[in-house]
Amino acid sequence: MMKLAEMYWLADIRWQFFGTFTFRESSLRIGSETAEAKRIARFNTWGRETYWRYFHHGKEWDHRSIYARRLEAGEIGGMYHFHFLMTGFEDRNVHRACCEHLKHIWVKSNSRGGHCDIRVYDSALNGADYIAKCIDPKNRYEFNKFGLAQSITLSSGAESVLRTMRLRTVQQAARVASTFNQIEKNSTCLVKA
Repeated sequence: MMKLAEMYWLADIRWQFFGTFTFRESSLRIGSETAEAKRIARFNTWGRETYWRYFHHGKEWDHRSIYARRLEAGEIGGMYHFHFLMTGFEDRNVHRACCEHLKHIWVKSNSRGGHCDIRVYDSALNGADYIAKCIDPKNRYEFNKFGLAQSITLSSGAESVLRTMRLRTVQQAARVASTFNQIEKNSTCLVKA
């Protein structure tokens, strides 16, 4: 699980797709460890098939994919489903037809796959905030419904992107501190003179 501050950085990643996957089988719509394992397996089957189709390396899904996935129990009937953000595609593949193809892969790779909706990511619609909505205790409704970030999963690729962002932030802060210290030193020298 990622630290709370890092979750807010999700909005800074250049996401390409926002999606929702549901499940037809009633056994996958409930909250149990067995159902969770099967839901994750279905998501990964879809991901490997997607990677095979677009990158010709289905096995790379586990190591190179960049996604944030959140499990949610629906408000009506409590049926579990995933919301996810994904990136890493060539820009030429980020369009509505690709979304339709990704939906087709979900249905085909999961013969019992339920409804799916995949859209080109629009940062104005705050999809990253939607995925991370359960991490903010100020958002009482969502916080009480889901608890503190208990169901957000980041791929190893997304974790790597966030580590890089954190490192850049630390390096920028160090440069600012160094510049500030240099200015302070110069100011002190001028005052003494």
